[in-house]
This record gives sequence, structure tokens and C-alpha cells, in this order.
Amino acid sequence: MQDRTAIGREEITFAARDGFPLAGTLFRGDGDGPLALISSAAAVPRGIYARFAEHLVAERGFRAALTYDYRGVAASRIPRGWKARPSMADWAEKDMSAAVDRLESVSPGHTMVGVGQSFGGQGLGLCGRANRFDRYLMVAV
Repeated sequence: MQDRTAIGREEITFAARDGFPLAGTLFRGDGDGPLALISSAAAVPRGIYARFAEHLVAERGFRAALTYDYRGVAASRIPRGWKARPSMADWAEKDMSAAVDRLESVSPGHTMVGVGQSFGGQGLGLCGRANRFDRYLMVAV
């Protein structure tokens, strides 16, 4: 195990492919390990995965980790006037793909890995960005 390093934790908002505002938490460290995208199980708030993301950055040397809420879940509330009903297809095709792009912006071209629990693993096949990951761990998919 590596020495524990200081990490930054930033609450962010980024736009999905159709402009829907998504809430996320970006954890950054000074390690040179991969970027990690953590995709939740269906309707599970991103906060459940915060300690895991912190561990990857602080103790395993990851450069950054991103957790995020799918549209209509927790802090990714449906904006006033938004007409379309959120669907699980939106979570994968629009939200997960936007999360990949947002994490990519931290360190373009850097190695990226993913962890998906339940739906977060299934979404990989629908997000159109599966080729961006060097490795992807699926838990209870």
C-alpha cells in the first residue's frame, strides 16, 4: 500500500449530452495512477461510493476519481420545465458518456478505468464510450 496522500474533493455540475445538469464529486490527488469513473447501481446516490473513491486517490495513487448521480437521482434533480421523463437508457447513453468526458477533461489521454455496480456495469455497453477504458470492474451486474 502506498503512503496516504492529500486529496481534493470538489462538488461539480456538468452537462449530459442533452444538456441535463448532472451532479458529481471529483476526487483529485497527486498520484500518477489512472483516472477512475465510478458508476452507481440503479438510483443509488453517488455518496455511497465516496469512501471508495477517496481510498483510490488517497491510498492507491489514482490521479482522480469521479462519482456522479444519474438524472432524476439524488442531487441530479429534474430541472423546472424539463419535459422528458428520465429513463435508464438516458442514464447510460447520455449521463454515463458525459461522465466519461468530464473525467477525461481532468487529464486528457491518461489511463482510465471504471467500476460499475449493477446498472453501472450494464451501462457500459450502452454508453458508446466503452473503448475509453483500459479496464472495467463490474460488481453484481
